[in-house]
Amino acid sequence: MLTRRLAIVLAICAGAEGLAAEPDLELIMSDPDWIGRAPTGAYWSDSGERVYYEQERTGEDFSDLYAVPAGGGEPERVSAADESQSSNATRVYNADRSRVAWILRNDVWVKDLDTGTARQVTRTAAEESAPMFMADGGSVAFLRDDEYFVHDAATGLISQPAEIEFEEDPDKEEGFDALREHQRRRMDTLREDRRLEEAEEAYAEERQREDPAGPPLPIYVGPEYEAVRQSLSPSARHLLLVVRNADAKEGRKEDMPQYVTESGYTETEETRIRVGRNNPAAHTILLLDVEAGTFATVDHSSLPGIDDDPLAKLRDSALEWHVERGADPEEVEAALAAPEQRPLNVEGIEWNSDGSVAALQLHSVDNKDRWLVTLAPEEGELRLQHRLTDDAWINWDYNAFGWLPDDRTLWYLSEESGWSHLYTKGIDERRPQQLTRGEFVVSDPEIDPQGEWFYVVANRTHPGNYEVHRVPAAGGELEQVTSLGGVVSFDLSPAGDELLLSRSYIDRHEDLYVQRALPGPEALQIT
Repeated sequence: MLTRRLAIVLAICAGAEGLAAEPDLELIMSDPDWIGRAPTGAYWSDSGERVYYEQERTGEDFSDLYAVPAGGGEPERVSAADESQSSNATRVYNADRSRVAWILRNDVWVKDLDTGTARQVTRTAAEESAPMFMADGGSVAFLRDDEYFVHDAATGLISQPAEIEFEEDPDKEEGFDALREHQRRRMDTLREDRRLEEAEEAYAEERQREDPAGPPLPIYVGPEYEAVRQSLSPSARHLLLVVRNADAKEGRKEDMPQYVTESGYTETEETRIRVGRNNPAAHTILLLDVEAGTFATVDHSSLPGIDDDPLAKLRDSALEWHVERGADPEEVEAALAAPEQRPLNVEGIEWNSDGSVAALQLHSVDNKDRWLVTLAPEEGELRLQHRLTDDAWINWDYNAFGWLPDDRTLWYLSEESGWSHLYTKGIDERRPQQLTRGEFVVSDPEIDPQGEWFYVVANRTHPGNYEVHRVPAAGGELEQVTSLGGVVSFDLSPAGDELLLSRSYIDRHEDLYVQRALPGPEALQIT
């Protein structure tokens, strides 16, 4: 009876034509192709005239790329040679949206949207990622082997703005040493060797300043750190480097046995660390001046609540519980001791377009606080823009943030009202502006190219029914745009006048739709 019910449910959910009314277990447990092959990874073409998507090839684990007219029509498979005709979902625009950059098969591509000319910037075996336009609007930076490189659009030169070394500066002396100083005073040869070495280093630095054609001089941040992430400013003058203690212990990972193996022997696979065994390592923020070749640690001690202990009651309760059961009070107290300052993680970094200010989202490791701060490199100090605090925890969703086109206003999501809503805040203003409100959830904000409208997903009409809505960036009424009975995701067209929608039913996988980005028009199903 259980097998029959399972088969009937799966048959209904599959919604596939030509299947037996009662699939057997062999079909149910076979390759999931029989359920259907949903379009995935959909994105607009640069012109907005076509939609690209991937679809898994029948009986295989890889997918083909297809293109379909945005106005509807027959999808066509795109050959590998034609994939570069349009940028893809990794695209980023320059400030005036005249150029676009993207990653195709781990290489960097750039396209002039006025002329339609696409150019491959790199062709390497290395994996390049995270393209971004520089403040000049033409040069493109990207990551390769955890180092930034910048492609100059005018000259074609690819340069490395900074060389970061996680080791001691070989020229740094470890404080005063009496014997060493005595030897230098007494030995003319040692003094002269030292003079020659210092003169050579000074000469190399002088040549580098006078003619920066050579590679950058290394910036030694020390062996006590290891990199977590980095973010280059669009001006290429500064770089934010997020590091953690190189000795930080993540905790023991579990070993999971694998019984079905080619060797015929039981093998083990390393899996994740058990929940609660080790907290994430605390992050430290370093601000590098690429031009000067120096760095400084960004102080976050001014963050409100950073010195509090929101787990104090839990620590006291745990101490009492363990001691009552015979544990040594001093050992338990030492194990449960609160840190001198709450550790935090950097969850996101977003520079404004000219690189004058960076916005950072910081989360406390105890997950009770989230701070949105700004950092002007010339000042070197964090400025609080928003704090979200919760006695329970900060949700791992609804933490998106970014810049408006004016480069002086931030937008962000916050659950401070009890529901996720959209806010804006000028970085020089005291109070934020709440753009959406009500007993529903707002997510996935996307602003149009003109900076006039925010498009969001919201379950305003029913907890389980998510539709696209829009609200003026300057504030105003929230309007429902789609009426599909549920939207999985959406993407604004390059011109900002149409929506690419993904929608699923209870008995059908996701399909793609296109609709004008206005309330009222009917959505056209294109797959």
